[in-house]
Amino acid sequence: MLKREISERLYSWKNENKKKALCVIGARQIGKTTIIREFARKEYEYFVEVNFILDKGADQIFDGKLDADTIIENLTAFKMQKLEPGKTLIFLDEIQECPNARCAIKFLVEDGRFDYIESDSLLGVKYKEVPSYAVGFEEIVYMYPMNFREFLGANGVQETTFAALQSCYEKHEKVPQVMHETLLKLFAAYIVVGGMPDVVQTYVNTHDIGKVIQVQRNILELYRQDIAKYAEGSDKIKIKAIFDSIASQLDDKNRRFVLNHIDENGRMNRYESKNNRKNLRLFFVRF
Repeated sequence: MLKREISERLYSWKNENKKKALCVIGARQIGKTTIIREFARKEYEYFVEVNFILDKGADQIFDGKLDADTIIENLTAFKMQKLEPGKTLIFLDEIQECPNARCAIKFLVEDGRFDYIESDSLLGVKYKEVPSYAVGFEEIVYMYPMNFREFLGANGVQETTFAALQSCYEKHEKVPQVMHETLLKLFAAYIVVGGMPDVVQTYVNTHDIGKVIQVQRNILELYRQDIAKYAEGSDKIKIKAIFDSIASQLDDKNRRFVLNHIDENGRMNRYESKNNRKNLRLFFVRF
């Protein structure tokens, strides 16, 4: 199990804020579901997970009346699991697929019997409108791929080493050579491997760059499939072209992304729609 810094945020939410649901927002494949499941296993006697992509018909839980009693009755019938007030975490995974669920969070939180965590992979990108947001009833936290410190921890760097580095920094002292060389090697590895948990785990388990690259390619293909799934009409081809050109453009000496460099025979306004600009901006913000 890879250690993630966001875990502390989950514990803080549970201990300090019982009047809000927690909404974890982040891109696909960064470990949201894994970290929430692990948190639930440690902190709750009962755990109910609803995935609005994988669980066919799950959106029907939120059809009709959105009062808490009706929703809980529907959820119990759908999952056939025990819900014990005060001891149960309900996890609404991929909630962007069910706008009514996002709207209903207000009523569920007000009911107060259970704790709720939502995960959202495409908030602001998916073209489905939520009737009304649960303003004041959600705590939003953004999750990202693994940072360098998390990568170091996954590769065996101990807390004592982090403490020693912090001490050197604060005292303006030279980092011991053996520590310096070890961290430089791991930084070079991080540049190649990146921070996607499945990729990091593959590297930790095998140190085989060929296998690492294969997992990276699988994730990239998943992202390309998501474009086809969520984009509309001719935007699918345009957004795929934008996505496929990101790496080569940022590898250029200017390190800038320019829309009219996507297709030398095309025109900038072919790609520069309002939605394309918005989605591209969100992509860079999240990564």
